[in-house]
Amino acid sequence: MVSKIPMRDERTGEVTHVITVGEDVTMRVEAIHAAGRAEKLAAVGRLAAGVVHEINNPLATISACAESLESRVEEGSFGASPEVEDLHEYLVLIRSEAFRCKAITNGLLDFSRVRTSNRQMIDVGDLLKSSANLVAHQKRGNDIKIKFDLKDDLPQINADGGQIQQAIIALATNAVDAMPNGGTLIFRTFSANNRVTIEIQDSGIGIAPENLSKVFEPFFTTKEVGKGTGLGLAVCYGIVTEHGGRLAVRSNVGVGTTFTIYLPIQKQW
Repeated sequence: MVSKIPMRDERTGEVTHVITVGEDVTMRVEAIHAAGRAEKLAAVGRLAAGVVHEINNPLATISACAESLESRVEEGSFGASPEVEDLHEYLVLIRSEAFRCKAITNGLLDFSRVRTSNRQMIDVGDLLKSSANLVAHQKRGNDIKIKFDLKDDLPQINADGGQIQQAIIALATNAVDAMPNGGTLIFRTFSANNRVTIEIQDSGIGIAPENLSKVFEPFFTTKEVGKGTGLGLAVCYGIVTEHGGRLAVRSNVGVGTTFTIYLPIQKQW
């Protein structure tokens, strides 16, 4: 933020010079955005906790009935006709959409669940290597090269290794999905200013500037219908925040995206 104060000559009233004062308000703006996101996440969490179980029960019934009828159609219980073929197509559609709804409700359940933390001193470098190994075994993308940039002698952090790994894998999976034609996925970590920094960097399609401020909002996604629920990054944000850390993103369209996790270095008492 820049403020300019014109200074005038007392006799003529003309502006003789201008005093310019600059103030870096980046941290203030980020804090305001973080508070807004936290409020939205809390509201969605309360809503999800109240309705997820009630929605899951009828979804389970719908999908079970659709599967049963689909099996009977495939066995020929209804004969063979164009109408039966249409029935089979409709049943497949009902089942797939029911499972998609269930995936959303499961994501909501994970989002709203109060996480029981099992914190201990963990090595971030080892955690990144094991996370990268799990991502590599998912076989989600072709021609993806995984690289590491891990500083030696990193201090350990007091955290729930399972939760932090969940966040890292979710970010890495998103990175792979952003490189449909292949690319490079980099896991980087270093320490500075009494915190450990973890970066997940890709060389993918990038995120449009107008979407950068929305990526951590529940249900926001740029993926095709059925390819994502828009809850993954919101869950990651919640995990990192609960650990007293911060999750940030920077991106250039056509160049790639970097998600950064900042975690405080804490002593083991």
